[in-house]
Amino acid sequence: IRPTNGFHESRVTKHESRFFMGFTHLFVAFFRSGYRARVPQLLSLLLAVLGAAVSSAQTDSQGIEFFEKKIRPVLTEHCYACHSAKTQAMAELRLDSKAGLAMGGSRGPAIVPGSPETSLLIKAISYRDPDLKMPPTGRLGAEQIEDFTAWVRMGAPDPRTDEAPPSTAPVSIDIEEGRRFWSFQPIRDSLPPSVQRSGWPLNEVDNFILAALESKGLSPAAPAGKRTLLRRVTFDLTGLPPTPKEIGDFLADDSPRAFRNVVERLLASPHYGERWARHWLDLVRYAETNGHEFDNDKLDAWRYRDYVIRAFNDDLPYDEFMREQIAGDLLDRPRLTPGGSSLASPVGTGIYWFGEVLNSATDSVKARADQVDNQIDVIGKAFLGLTVACARCHDHKFDPIPTADYYALAGVMHSTDIREAVVDSPEREREIAGWAARLAGTNGKIHELLAPVPERLAARLASDLTRAADLVVGEDGYLSAEADSLHIARANQLRRALQDPSHPFHPLIRIAQSIATGEAADFARAVEMVKAEIRQRSVKAASRRNDIEFEDFEKPGFPSWIVSGQAFAGGARYRPAPDLPLAAYRAEGVADSYRNGSDTFVGSLTSRKFRMPRRWLHVRLAGRGGNLVRTRLSDVRLTLVADSYKSKAFVPTGADSFEWQSAQLTTQFDRLCYFELVDRSRKGHIIVDRIVLSDSKEPPGDGPVDARVSSLLERKDIRSSGGLADAYRKLFDTVVRQQPGDRGADPLFAAVNPFPSREQAAVILPESERVQLRELQRVRARMAKSIPESSFAMSSRDEAPRDVRIHLRGNHKNLGKEVPRGFLRIISSPPAGKTSNGSGRLHVARQLARPGNPLPARVMVNRIWKHHFGEGIVRSTDNFGITGQPPTHPALLDYLAKRFIDSGWSIKAMHRLMLSSRTYRMSARSAPQAQAVDPENRLLHHMPVRRLEAEIIRDSLLAVSGSLDPALYGPSVTPHISEHQDGRGKPPRPGPLDGKSRRSLYIGVRRNFLTPLFLAFDYPLPISTIGRRNTSTVPSQALMMMNNEFVALEARRWAGRMLRDEPDRSGRIQSMFLRAFARPPSEDERREVSAFLRQQANRYDGAGIDDPRCWADLAHVLINSTEFIFIR
Repeated sequence: IRPTNGFHESRVTKHESRFFMGFTHLFVAFFRSGYRARVPQLLSLLLAVLGAAVSSAQTDSQGIEFFEKKIRPVLTEHCYACHSAKTQAMAELRLDSKAGLAMGGSRGPAIVPGSPETSLLIKAISYRDPDLKMPPTGRLGAEQIEDFTAWVRMGAPDPRTDEAPPSTAPVSIDIEEGRRFWSFQPIRDSLPPSVQRSGWPLNEVDNFILAALESKGLSPAAPAGKRTLLRRVTFDLTGLPPTPKEIGDFLADDSPRAFRNVVERLLASPHYGERWARHWLDLVRYAETNGHEFDNDKLDAWRYRDYVIRAFNDDLPYDEFMREQIAGDLLDRPRLTPGGSSLASPVGTGIYWFGEVLNSATDSVKARADQVDNQIDVIGKAFLGLTVACARCHDHKFDPIPTADYYALAGVMHSTDIREAVVDSPEREREIAGWAARLAGTNGKIHELLAPVPERLAARLASDLTRAADLVVGEDGYLSAEADSLHIARANQLRRALQDPSHPFHPLIRIAQSIATGEAADFARAVEMVKAEIRQRSVKAASRRNDIEFEDFEKPGFPSWIVSGQAFAGGARYRPAPDLPLAAYRAEGVADSYRNGSDTFVGSLTSRKFRMPRRWLHVRLAGRGGNLVRTRLSDVRLTLVADSYKSKAFVPTGADSFEWQSAQLTTQFDRLCYFELVDRSRKGHIIVDRIVLSDSKEPPGDGPVDARVSSLLERKDIRSSGGLADAYRKLFDTVVRQQPGDRGADPLFAAVNPFPSREQAAVILPESERVQLRELQRVRARMAKSIPESSFAMSSRDEAPRDVRIHLRGNHKNLGKEVPRGFLRIISSPPAGKTSNGSGRLHVARQLARPGNPLPARVMVNRIWKHHFGEGIVRSTDNFGITGQPPTHPALLDYLAKRFIDSGWSIKAMHRLMLSSRTYRMSARSAPQAQAVDPENRLLHHMPVRRLEAEIIRDSLLAVSGSLDPALYGPSVTPHISEHQDGRGKPPRPGPLDGKSRRSLYIGVRRNFLTPLFLAFDYPLPISTIGRRNTSTVPSQALMMMNNEFVALEARRWAGRMLRDEPDRSGRIQSMFLRAFARPPSEDERREVSAFLRQQANRYDGAGIDDPRCWADLAHVLINSTEFIFIR
């Protein structure tokens, strides 16, 4: 399928056209020659080899930034002491200048730009040669070696001048002088210039463009055809191809507002938010896993993605968008999601946490500093277009950003931490709290109904204990039919007591066991034996274990924890809900998510941060778990987070009593840690009694048996098991009578009830009262079903606000002066950007989004311009500093920025302004004269031809095949991972091949398993801000489009749909071309397609032309054409 003539006019795409058209003809030749069988091994080899082809090189500014952040600090710290002008330059090698590196020393040049394999520097730092190992004090880290290798491979960009060696004396940055640079200047009120062709401009944008062209004697390109224009703007605003109906409607509309109407329709489409959210996600290195060894999930990351989609669809003012992402959890009046059930603003603060996370950092302080550096890098580039992170080790070499300003921001980041939190709106919180109160009232009635139960159980305790003991130790005991459940429950209680020396009934059942097994000859000897065991345990309990009781939840409320959601609201609990199955509960204070008798409540508790002082962790907990499938972390758990990594999780097993769980802290010892107690499940709960840090492998004991019980063994008047049982009855009768409020304050009180829950003991009540109980239980169950759902999100919180000290040369072990938290002085309003309130994020948000800050508006309108016109007015979209590129149209940039602010920071208003220009409506044809004068199209004399991004190529396949599921929002779909892909962190079950037909935006971004089709088409690695994707042209892309399973699947689906919906063969061809290219086929193309279908039918053993396989082959060919993946 040949591209149109206009498509060939663009010099930029000839090379790409040859690649794709060549492989399309190769694909056709495969079928014509009869070689239809796939050869997976050969294709895998080709993909592996060709996929390694180098894509377009880094821009100069990116290379310089890489040097400043990754290379210069290491050279300064490890090399200058021996290889600089200030020293002897050992081996005649200087590494403190660009020329010194190129010249090398006695062994020759230190580097060969572009070839790390032959560079002596890489050989030396890699320690491959036993005679050449540098630095001699020890091998650099693997990541540092990889950085040097990448730097040499990209050509070893080095901004250092060679006239003089770098000075080690501090040089202060002149902030006022720095403000003279164009990007730090206030936004000017630029007036549209006058032009000679006064009839050409449709709006002010055109005046700026045309004036620049006329100054060079150039004319703008002719207008694009309506089909081309519609396809261009539809992809630009929604990332989907126009439908045949949309094409027909636009062609039929001859009104002057026809194109404006299209723009308004597309801006109103929910798919607009999806398209532009993906642009934003590139800026924030969006990913849903941590990467590295285990590639664990970032819980609720997808909510940030949905937050961004909604923000674009709702045209959220950009200044508010910025404030929410910096400090959305701190705003006085946070924004709500549609429907008002949850808070939107705090979700924006997830921007901080999409970076990679080490599983077990060897140096937690450095790991945190690196995380903060990544946060500063992203915030600086995404919002300001500044490489702020280059000031980590020294004052910025080019921009007016002192190191002190970097650490002022670093203090803000160090005072901020991640939080797995409920983000319910105040109204939703009140609604859930209201249901909790109603449940509490119902449970109060149940407690009243059960009030007589303890006395009745205590009155018959002697006989019940005797019969249950007989059952436990193996002797036959008489169990009446009506008492079976009670006696079985008491027997189960005694079995637990036998294993728990601190249980009140342990002495009784232990004595019965020793007599029954012959361990003791009679009752007296059994008593002495048990008393000896009690003394021994008391001595052991008194011995010093050096444990740290991190938490026992005995204090009212949760003074050392942050509460989120309703599950843990109200503080620690001292009396369980009447239906909670928790045997042997002894009035301990607990963190209990089973609030008021329902699993439906969700929430979290987050502890303070601390440095882990012990090597063992013991947790006493109970409950039942939730879902383990989606996140590989239970929905109900206590998590130890070490250096931001969820390293240990304690999950209740479903047992009806407390149990100890222990974990050895091999990699967590001495790390910065905190606990998260989380209940996200509406079908489970968790109860935590104690969290103990220890050097002992064994969990702490539960203490000696109650003194009142052990005193019974000292009584001489008790001479038999029956006598001991009766003594228990009298003791517990006293305990119950002294406890009329049923508060559970006496630890012996709970042991009266043998059942796991209070309500189960109602078997002892009369039938009339049990009827009342069952009705109350039904009422409670109905209430529980009415409790609305809560939403969790990955958000931020202030954590121990503090200033930090400058890390000299970026080394956290070499500290300088302390710097107050604050913002960049170069763009701060007085006072000089300092803050003393909380983390300082709210102060940063206000400074960032104030109208007087010239950078955010310029940077954002430049990003919008870039996505509509192929290149930004400032082509270095993420670098508005001195090493970035200057604007091609500075007055236009300021005009747009001012209009942006004046419009209320409306992004959609910017779209309308840019898209309504005649500049946007130009064709992609370039006149020879204009090409000679403006070969890079910096003056924008024609519209550029642009390739679709990786995700949009996939979305287009789904759209033309009719498979696309247009649903918005929701958890991500697990990516499809073939059996040939392997690695750490691989999900237990791969996602479907078609991703459930959802848009690519909703395919989970797993760092260790990025979609191969995406990577082939330059999908950016989620490491830092990428405002301008590379656009490479390599053979592996054509091979991917020819042989990818998903592409083949959608080709078959497209063919099947066409055969169903279009009975006429000619109409079928017409429809396929319209869907793929927004144009009908030419007569030549019709003839070629018809001939192709006949030949394919012959290849399929004489099948008819309407055989689905023939049409699937045609669909595959159309998909493989250049025109399918480019817009003109």
